[in-house]
Amino acid sequence: MKFAVCTNCGRRLLKGEPGTKVEMDCPKCGKFVSIVIDNEDLRISSKPLHPEEKQSKDSAAV
Repeated sequence: MKFAVCTNCGRRLLKGEPGTKVEMDCPKCGKFVSIVIDNEDLRISSKPLHPEEKQSKDSAAV
C-alpha cells in the first residue's frame, strides 16, 4: 500500500496498490494531478495520463 500526496500543498490524496491509475484535482488547493502506482514506483505528475488519446478524440470530433 502506498500513499500519494499533493506536490503543491502536501495533502494526502489517496492510498493505493500496484495498478492504481488516477487523475484528480486536489480537494485542498485545486491542482490537477495524475497518479500511477506500480510495483516499485509511485509517480505523481501534473500532466494527464493519456494526452495522445485525448488529442485523437478531439481532432476526430472536428
